[in-house]
Amino acid sequence: MTVLKQIDKDAKQVLSDKYGKLTPFGGELTSEKLVGYHYKVMMPYYTDPAILETYSSFEEGLKHIQSKLANSPNIEKVYMQLYKEEQIAVFGLGLKNKEKGEASFLPIIGESHVAALPYEIILQGKDVSMLPGKYRIALFWPELTMGTFMKIMSTPGDIESFFLEVTKK
Repeated sequence: MTVLKQIDKDAKQVLSDKYGKLTPFGGELTSEKLVGYHYKVMMPYYTDPAILETYSSFEEGLKHIQSKLANSPNIEKVYMQLYKEEQIAVFGLGLKNKEKGEASFLPIIGESHVAALPYEIILQGKDVSMLPGKYRIALFWPELTMGTFMKIMSTPGDIESFFLEVTKK
């Protein structure tokens, strides 16, 4: 058994001992099938990211996003992973707005999948992008019916609007 598989097995045992039986969520797709995942007709694919902004350089984008996040009333930076040499920064962002953020849509779609949060934006080179809400929400909450999805129909657009607040020049 590889070292990583042993670590995985040990971690699952510790969590199971402490919290009881663990139940996975989000389905079980291979990486090849994930790229082609499609919830319904007219819904986006993985290969359809929303480009939020293009900067003159990676450094400008990083500085701009960090500055805007420091003063945002709607978004909270939960984490940032920075790979300077590769010019990649991943921001995990919490949606603080009570009317349109997580407090609004999580009670409708289910809080049992909270591990799918925070939502990410990715700065790669000069471009900052996100997975469209219609794709990402459907991926992490695959049991949602179209009726439930309709109850949060404005949420994907709301999320993108919040992220534009911290990415637009």
